[in-house]
Amino acid sequence: MTHDFLGMGIFNFPGIFPTFGDVTGDNIADLIFGTTKGTIGVYKNYAANNSVTPNFLFMIDSLPGVFVSKHSTPAVYDVDQDGKTDLLVGERSGRIALFRDTSSTSTKKLALTTINYGNIKSGSASELFGFSAPTIAKMDNLEKEYLVVGNIDGTIERYDSFTNNWGMIPRVDSNYSFIKVPNRSAPAIADIDGDGKYEMLVGNKLGGLRLYKQMLTVTDVATEISSLPLQIQVLPTPADDGFYVLYLDTHCARQTSIRLFDLSGRLVINKTFHQQTQLYVPMNGLQSGLYLCEISADGKKAVRKIFKK
Repeated sequence: MTHDFLGMGIFNFPGIFPTFGDVTGDNIADLIFGTTKGTIGVYKNYAANNSVTPNFLFMIDSLPGVFVSKHSTPAVYDVDQDGKTDLLVGERSGRIALFRDTSSTSTKKLALTTINYGNIKSGSASELFGFSAPTIAKMDNLEKEYLVVGNIDGTIERYDSFTNNWGMIPRVDSNYSFIKVPNRSAPAIADIDGDGKYEMLVGNKLGGLRLYKQMLTVTDVATEISSLPLQIQVLPTPADDGFYVLYLDTHCARQTSIRLFDLSGRLVINKTFHQQTQLYVPMNGLQSGLYLCEISADGKKAVRKIFKK
């Protein structure tokens, strides 16, 4: 449709990283963008509401008091759940800064809360730079929102329990769906084609875009757990090449089914055992990361988390 949206090229903004959200206090999504300089620019949306065609007009190339060291990557979300949108900004180090709306009126006032939100450091721990690129989105049919972060490695990280959390935010996936682009991944997620399943666009340093689509329905395994849990133990954890499921009582189930899911809900292992109390499940060929293990026997179910080194 255009190779120079809104004629932004005339300003020669270095390394634009765009997103949308309200940063002016009128509850209408503006176009905001980060730059390699670490600043945040804004094209204000003068449309009547979010349901009509947006009307973006240039407002400012650097929001006062809102900047990071280099390579700012903004995401707008109500992090503290007070009804006002805040601003998360990724940057070159791999950390994420949080600027909260501290205003008591409709006039937006973004103030730095922390330069190390959730103690997140994207990319490899040994790397000097991480190039964090955060977004908040629903990713599948369970309609749960996650903090999703691109990084210098080209993979996608996923974090849970990120709202109103001023401590360490748990990372539930270090390589979501085994996605990997050449360098510096930057995800954006939405149901683009309106079919009820989500798509993910992932940008990268080379300038291209890759499109990923949710193909399977995700199962909320936790809802299937019986109120009378099986007396089992899973070890070792973290696991190397495999793990054992051990019955802690003398009961020997006639048949035990073990299913292993990755965190996208994809079934990666499905094994059945007969009249055994020590069940070994190999994990050869699986990527490092967190998995959910569902054990079914005698009409009961249990779920355990397994982390593969």
